[in-house]
Amino acid sequence: MRKLAVFCLLCFVSVVVMMIILYGQQKGYLPNDQVVMSTESRTTDQPQFYFELKNITSFIQKRDKLMFLKTHKCGTSSLVTILYQFGIRRNLNFLLTPYEHQFFNDKPPQKLAPGQDYDILCQHHRGSGAWDYYRPWIIHKLLPKEQTFYFTILRNPNQQFLSNYFFYNHQDRLKKKFQIKSDSVDEVLQQSLALLPNDTLTCNSFINPMSFDLGFTHFLQKNKGLNPDVLIVSFIRYLDREFDLIMITNEFDKSLLLLKHYLGWRIDDVVYLKKMTRSLDDSAEPIKPVVSENTLKLLTFHNRVDMKVFEYFEQKFTAQIETLEEKQFEADLETLQEKQTDLVSQCLDMSHVIKTHLGTVYHPLSNTGRMSNSCRLWTLSDVFISKSLAAKQDPTFSEDSFKAMMLKNVKYGTIVSHLKLLEGIRSDYLRSSGTS
Repeated sequence: MRKLAVFCLLCFVSVVVMMIILYGQQKGYLPNDQVVMSTESRTTDQPQFYFELKNITSFIQKRDKLMFLKTHKCGTSSLVTILYQFGIRRNLNFLLTPYEHQFFNDKPPQKLAPGQDYDILCQHHRGSGAWDYYRPWIIHKLLPKEQTFYFTILRNPNQQFLSNYFFYNHQDRLKKKFQIKSDSVDEVLQQSLALLPNDTLTCNSFINPMSFDLGFTHFLQKNKGLNPDVLIVSFIRYLDREFDLIMITNEFDKSLLLLKHYLGWRIDDVVYLKKMTRSLDDSAEPIKPVVSENTLKLLTFHNRVDMKVFEYFEQKFTAQIETLEEKQFEADLETLQEKQTDLVSQCLDMSHVIKTHLGTVYHPLSNTGRMSNSCRLWTLSDVFISKSLAAKQDPTFSEDSFKAMMLKNVKYGTIVSHLKLLEGIRSDYLRSSGTS
């Protein structure tokens, strides 16, 4: 009798779960494909995932139309400059909010000259006065998915959380909001996290910040009442369809080579200098946790959306790398690192280190670096690059029109000098490629 009751209960639960899934599919909340997480056991504690790995030929046609979703504190500044340089060299058009260094979802994009189309978006997404999330219904109209390579990057959630926490000074904000007197990071986090509900998924610029950037807030709003585990699985499947590639910060060089492979680029297209970093030493250890094991467990629990998203795409990234020819990939990795060493030697004065007001550090340009257009671009702030690109793409740009905008901290003469830099980068590329 007891066995029959247990069997009936299991049947009832299965029917309820299936009804939830079918309801979600009919409403457009859930994908009509298989759930990504398998119940098969592994030798590790991580679940087994299944991946649909696309061939390189699926992406080559998209090589000149790119949508990079810039996630916070994931080492994106260097990658964005790679994309700026790629687009400048090929005279591509960037999707910009006029004379802003971030893309505002709720403002009209910059108008281009007649007959021109947008080619690249690579800035943080914002709303007016707020940290905003990815809104595909806006971006798809401007950069159609069938023509554009969509990609982003994720970082180990614990490392990303700590970097985000200190960079944006969440410590002081939390102390003020919750009237916490202690200066201990561990105690501030313990008290703050204790106030979060355990039975719902919190997602904002503090908790699950990467998933917030990716648009999980919209999923929460659209699917209120849906089982949290089903919701996370649905979100992962959505990301898997939305993005052609999700890179991993902790494997940055390998990520660049995978991007190069998919888009048919050259290694020279992905050579980079470090930007907006707190350490210029490759051997430096990552930020050590300043919190207790109990607090880390709380963080892992409340950041479970980021944790599950990262776990899936980290494993998929490994599977993608394994599809490449090993010897050639290792040779390309060695070549990339050699070229980066050469670029550092060419561009930077390694005997000096400058610390910014943001707490980041960089080496200044060397004498030879100041003579190189490419080197100068690498040490130029993203703010000035984006504003200069806006001027370059503005059909009505003139001294009078620019001064009438009364932009803060940006002078007309500075923009003009940067426009010459952009022209120099384009000319250098045409000359080196034999097409000038």
